[in-house]
Parts: sequence; structure tokens; C-alpha cells
Amino acid sequence: MARRDLPQFHTGILRQFRDLLLRSLGTPLVDMGLNVENARYAVAVPHFEANTLPNLKVVDVNGFGCSRFLLPSPLANRPPLRRVALGRELCESPRHLATLLRACPSITDLDISSARELSRAFLNIADNSITDDALLGCLACIARTSPLLEILRLGDRGTLHSPSLDDLAFIADLKRGCPRLRHVGLGVSPYCSKVAEHVLKFVQDLEVDIYAASFLVDGYSYDLF
Repeated sequence: MARRDLPQFHTGILRQFRDLLLRSLGTPLVDMGLNVENARYAVAVPHFEANTLPNLKVVDVNGFGCSRFLLPSPLANRPPLRRVALGRELCESPRHLATLLRACPSITDLDISSARELSRAFLNIADNSITDDALLGCLACIARTSPLLEILRLGDRGTLHSPSLDDLAFIADLKRGCPRLRHVGLGVSPYCSKVAEHVLKFVQDLEVDIYAASFLVDGYSYDLF
């Protein structure tokens, strides 16, 4: 087989696997991950019809073409999503994120830290500030659409070392829209981060944890950092 035929060959295999998966699992499918690192294979990303995955609760999608996995077909069925980890194109489009959150208010655990470009822009690591307008707009959208949210992950381990009170002020607004919120992951490590006492008191009064921790979701333990 000529080298130039390999992408088409692999794309065909992926399509066959997708069809087999849907025939085998279909409606009972609860947990699904999808990672497409090569843009050549984006064409093979599943485009599910409405009602195909009505019981989906845990989704981890990242890479090229993933917007057609979640948008818009399954959203017409509003699956009972609980834990969602998003990356790249889904996170980098505020419209896509808003569409997903509006359709699935059942989300309790949202992870957008894997979208590297988004995470770096939002956290604005250069000056240790998380008051970027794009982030504030994203958080406002989350507060409006995710009343059951308990866990929100915005940064990777070690990205934010010494958060100030101004850095964390947004959590108060977020908590008003998401009263069950108990963890906001900002990359703050309890071992290498220095957090002032008054800053800790602020988040403690809100009953929100900013340190690394593990949580149980539907019986599964997820290590946030």
C-alpha cells in the first residue's frame, strides 16, 4: 500500500469501529472518551444522531473534529451529563461551550484545563492574574447555565503559585450561580503554593476548595491534579 493511502485506510477503519461501537453499545453507553490528535482523522469523528446516546453521563473529548461529536445532535436529546472534560475547539469557541452548558444543566464536574491555549490565555500566567475578560465571560456563562456544578477545573497543577484576593474574587460571583460549587481548580498546589491567610479565609467562607483533591462522581474517584 502506498504511503499516501494510509490516511484514507485509517479513516475507514475508524468509521467501521465507530459503527460497530454504536451497534454494540448504543443507548446503554454512559462513559465515552474521544481524542483526535491528527487533523487528517477528524472526518472519522462520530456525528451522532439525536437519541443515539440518551444515557451519556461522562464525556472526555479533545482534539480535531470533536465539536461534531457533541454539537448539535446529542444535545437535542439533552443527555444527563455529569462529568465533562473538554479541550481545544470545544473550549476555544465560547458559542460551543454555551450551547453545551445550556443543553446539559445536569453537569456537576466541568474540566476545561486541557484546552492549553484557552487555559494559558485565561489564567494569564505572565502576570499571575485571572481577571482576563475572556475568562470572566466564560465564568459568567457557567454561572448562568450550570446550577448543579460542584467541581470546575481551569488550570493544571502548578500553574498558579500565589493567588491574590483579586485573582479569586470571581469565585463569589460563580458561587451565586452555582450554589453547590465546592472546588475550583486553578493549579494551586498545597505543597508549592503560598496563599495568604486572608485569601484562604475568603474561599473558606465561600466553602470552596482551591487545592488539589479527589472527588467521587457516580462512584468513581477523580484526581483533579
